[in-house]
Amino acid sequence: LPLAVAGWDGYADVIRKQTELGQRLRRLLEADAWKCVNDTPLPVICFVDPARDAPGYLEKIAEAVVASGRAWISPAQLDRPVLRACITNFRSSEEDLRTLVECLKDARSKLSC
Repeated sequence: LPLAVAGWDGYADVIRKQTELGQRLRRLLEADAWKCVNDTPLPVICFVDPARDAPGYLEKIAEAVVASGRAWISPAQLDRPVLRACITNFRSSEEDLRTLVECLKDARSKLSC
């Protein structure tokens, strides 16, 4: 049904927007001292805190972000533990990206104490 409503061009527009938001999120994360560890045009960003590598740290960051109720990320396992942000909702916006980075900053500051 969504394909019938939006059509192929509508789907393509959404995917282009999500891909662009993924690139913007990469830049925002890197500006806030996170390190993106995957290189893909897809709106799936895996990242770490290069300043902290304690066991369970990234899981605690993800829990704090999700508990805030303002954003959602998940821990994942690549060749090492990472945080994973996926832009999959067609309503995602630049403001959502800024909110996520704020939540990450808040979680990081609370866990650094």
